[in-house]
Amino acid sequence: MASDYDAIRADNEKRYGTDVGRYGKKLLTALYDDRTHFIYELLQNAEDALRRRNDEPQSRTVRFELSDQTLRISHYGKPFDQRDVEGVCGIALSTAGEDITRIGRFGIGFKSVYGFTVRPEIHSGDEDFGIDSFVWPSAAQPIERKPDQTVFVMPLYDPDEDGKEIAEGLRDISLDTLLFLREIETIEWSLPDGKSGAYVRKSEDWDDDVRRVAVSGESTDQGGAERSWLVFSRPTYGPDDVLAGYVEIAFSMKDDRIVSVSHSPLVVFFPTVLETNLGFRIQGPYRTTPSRDNVPKADEWNQECVRKTCDVPVDALVWLRGRDLLDVNVLQCLPIDKGKFDDGGMFAPLYASVKGALHSQDLLPVFSGGYAAVSGVKLARTQELRELFDGRQLKQLFENEHSTSWLIDGISQDRTPQFRTYLMEDLGVDEITPQTILPRLRASFLRRQSHRWMCRLYEFLKGQTALHRQAKAMPIIRLSDDTHVPAVVDGTLQAFLPGSVKTDFPIVHEETCRSADAMQFLRTIGLSEPHPVDDVVRNVLPKYNVDDLHLSDSEYAEDIDRILAASRTKASDKREELMQRLRETQFVRAVNAGDDTICFASPDRLYLATERLNALFDGIPGIQIVDDRCDALRRDGVRDLLESCGAFRHILPIKTEHGRWDLPLSKEFRANLREQSGHADTSGITDTVTDWKLHGLDNVLAQLHSLDAEDRRIRAKYVWEELIQMEERRGKGVFRAEYRWTHHGNHRQEFDSSFVRKLNESAWIPDQDGGLRCPDLVLFESLDWRDDPFLLSKIRFKPPIVDRLAEEAGFEPAVLDRLKELGITS
Repeated sequence: MASDYDAIRADNEKRYGTDVGRYGKKLLTALYDDRTHFIYELLQNAEDALRRRNDEPQSRTVRFELSDQTLRISHYGKPFDQRDVEGVCGIALSTAGEDITRIGRFGIGFKSVYGFTVRPEIHSGDEDFGIDSFVWPSAAQPIERKPDQTVFVMPLYDPDEDGKEIAEGLRDISLDTLLFLREIETIEWSLPDGKSGAYVRKSEDWDDDVRRVAVSGESTDQGGAERSWLVFSRPTYGPDDVLAGYVEIAFSMKDDRIVSVSHSPLVVFFPTVLETNLGFRIQGPYRTTPSRDNVPKADEWNQECVRKTCDVPVDALVWLRGRDLLDVNVLQCLPIDKGKFDDGGMFAPLYASVKGALHSQDLLPVFSGGYAAVSGVKLARTQELRELFDGRQLKQLFENEHSTSWLIDGISQDRTPQFRTYLMEDLGVDEITPQTILPRLRASFLRRQSHRWMCRLYEFLKGQTALHRQAKAMPIIRLSDDTHVPAVVDGTLQAFLPGSVKTDFPIVHEETCRSADAMQFLRTIGLSEPHPVDDVVRNVLPKYNVDDLHLSDSEYAEDIDRILAASRTKASDKREELMQRLRETQFVRAVNAGDDTICFASPDRLYLATERLNALFDGIPGIQIVDDRCDALRRDGVRDLLESCGAFRHILPIKTEHGRWDLPLSKEFRANLREQSGHADTSGITDTVTDWKLHGLDNVLAQLHSLDAEDRRIRAKYVWEELIQMEERRGKGVFRAEYRWTHHGNHRQEFDSSFVRKLNESAWIPDQDGGLRCPDLVLFESLDWRDDPFLLSKIRFKPPIVDRLAEEAGFEPAVLDRLKELGITS
């Protein structure tokens, strides 16, 4: 049965007067900066109405339908009764108890709809009424609606302008609007132009008072978006132990890991303007201002809500720890900026609560796994410190009666500056640096460490160049008899690196300097081995003079280290002896570019592994390249050493000499050369030819035809760059062959070398269509990897290209004159 609207109106006239329509617009609709705030007021009402149902609603969707003249809002919450009619037509706030427990309060909040309509209608249950002048209900014509459906119908003041503003408000509904709701699952909206959208909340219980909430939004004109949250709740009670709601916190999640949020307003079911400065969201049944967009900080109940919230982050940390989700990202979400949580601030209790928990509970993730309290952790300046010193060693070094662990990696000045400051200044965690730990490395401590650990210590110290002077005086050198000495005392070396010759010198224990980095550190602080060249010549190189060589990576690395060390000798005779033996020894691990097989070869048969050569010879059989996958061959100095021993950094020109029985030139070609020189006659007996080939060029050119267009362009570019490099290193002579003969004297005639003729006669330059053309058919515009057209003359491409260039590229006469001077054209 419908309410007595006339009686309610009469009562309201006595309560608010008959002039409420005049002053109401100024007092009631001006509470909000954003006129579309009424959207959230109606959502609050729907959430409360759904909560107050005693049965399962037909739907948990709230729908906004904007037509050309009207806005229609519908939901399936508890239908209106007389109390609701009186509430929506009233102005006074609800009772104190309801103020705490209900978010969908009628009264002032609903009046925000009058910014767009003069007479909103409500159709719910047995009620069908409109509201004039904010507080005067009157019967309205029933509309078609589904059972238990509540519908708000709002004719617009100005359909054009109001419609645009409402449409924008619907589009701007934040994904976070649904985050802390427990009843509404979907918000749908549609516009007169056919555009529509929806916001959806999906909640999954992970544990008691822990749920995963996914909120998503999608519209026809803005696409879709989704956010995921992990929400922790705790019930809170008001006066007389009445359930007031829940204090809650929500962590944003990405790829199943927690991430900090940059903006975290306090939420009272919907966001307010009060910033919490937290990396997570907090929500509770706080009392708000009449416009419900702010929270009075001094309100006693609000302070109680903050106190009740304090335990929730700590409970969350414990829960996350038990599921291996407690990491640096979570810690950065905590209240860690002391300046924003100073005494007297609204959320200062949260700061104090979390700080106390980190001191008293094992909540800080440590590097070795597990968690520890503040008293049991230290912060490492570098990753190397964490990897080198374990908890047992930390306890020994710092004489801590409690176990000590490194905090987890990822905490640094660069990556987490604010949390690092919080640890050090607020929690009192010590940051350990190489400078603070080195003086603690006493002999008594070092003697208890393994040989491998000592090697790792040297590797670590290698990168600490600022500590090398100090390290020389520390007893960090382990000798072969397991004693420890400094490297230098009063300018005198106290130890030598392991050598091949037996001596009476104190020798560094071999197990402690097996890695290149460890050896490099020992050398840096002044240690050296006796007779290094003899060691390599007698003990290293002979093992490589076998056909079937088997070496472990570590053994090969040690050999390369010894060879490098020997090559640094200042004795010129010893160095020359070493270099000669290296040229003769197959000690370099190489890879066959054709089939990727591994072999050992002498340096003078190998190409160095440069990016250009690797790409140029990829797939070419018979070409051997230094194996740059081998760690030992990538160390500093190896490439220079190999080049000094004859390894090739660029494509190799091969000189060929031909006599009368193997002349590579036809009779006609030789006759033409003799005619060009002005000496056509010859005996043919003394003819000789000196020519040049390029190692592997023929195979490279042949392979071009099997490649795709992009690989052709890259490979051809590398061929060209190698030609330029060769001209710069060797001069123009290598590009010219020489034919010599005798006839009344000695005669000679130059002509293009073999590889130049091959290049001129082969289709190897990619054109713009991806095909291959001979050089005399290619315009300079297609050679985008060359800037200087005159360089084409250096390998003497055929003259017809000059005419084409002059015609197609529009060369100036001076350019053609220059080509004539170079003998390219006449």
